[in-house]
Amino acid sequence: KVIAKAGRESITDGRMAASMITLFIIYNRSDLDETMRIVWGGANFNIRGIRREGHSPKFVTIEAERGVA
Repeated sequence: KVIAKAGRESITDGRMAASMITLFIIYNRSDLDETMRIVWGGANFNIRGIRREGHSPKFVTIEAERGVA
């Protein structure tokens, strides 16, 4: 499941920069960490946080941001 949360725009060095926060809910994987990124719909999303709830969760929620390095 993919949920768009928030977007923002800013001007950096005279150029417009936009970013988008998106939640990805996927089956739990133990090999995920914040150094990775998600490629979805041809766009790159940098992982900002991974939330696992409960002792042995079936799903994991990943907060990721598009448009920033």
